[in-house]
Amino acid sequence: MLKIILQDPRFIHPFNERARDLRIQNKPLWLAQRDILAPYTTREIELPLHAPLPQTHEPCLVYRDNLFFDQTYFAAFYAEARRRGKACRAAFSINDPAFREHALPLANSYTRAGNLFFADLWYYPHGPEAKAEPVVIDLQAREVGYYHVPTYMAFEQGDLVFQVPLRSLIAIDSWVHIFITDIVFGLFSRGARFEARLEKPCTKANKYWNAPSWSA
Repeated sequence: MLKIILQDPRFIHPFNERARDLRIQNKPLWLAQRDILAPYTTREIELPLHAPLPQTHEPCLVYRDNLFFDQTYFAAFYAEARRRGKACRAAFSINDPAFREHALPLANSYTRAGNLFFADLWYYPHGPEAKAEPVVIDLQAREVGYYHVPTYMAFEQGDLVFQVPLRSLIAIDSWVHIFITDIVFGLFSRGARFEARLEKPCTKANKYWNAPSWSA
């Protein structure tokens, strides 16, 4: 499959670097993208801003180079897009709490259409097309509280919580998004996925049977 990378030339303040060159979860963003997509793509083309997409009829994956996505999210998006067999574009619902609370604020990379926000990630099974239908992948957010917050900070505001996703997709438009991606969509997400595995009945059974037995 052909991978088409759309360049985002904007610099992220205060680093004075493009998002693709910043370290996200201890890797340059471009390298994190490449590693996740390596099993799916065989060659790539990189296009500058406003350049037209190539005329081809082979399957294509197109994405903006300021976009972070983890393997869990991309696998779900790709499986759903292939199942539909049509041109598809990644989208979020405003009702997704992880997107609404952590990805949307300070962002300017999403395109809004009603209650949906489109991200710059497309799958074309037969080459680029003019229209693509939205694929909304639930980020499977879990509400996680702060470790310790002074009571005056939560007074008349409800609980202070993070909406931690089990799947992650976020555009890096601000230095705040780097924090969100490293901590909330990174470290906290890995912990949430570990807890989710422990909650599965088969995992609980394995832990029970593998636990050491104590005799008097």
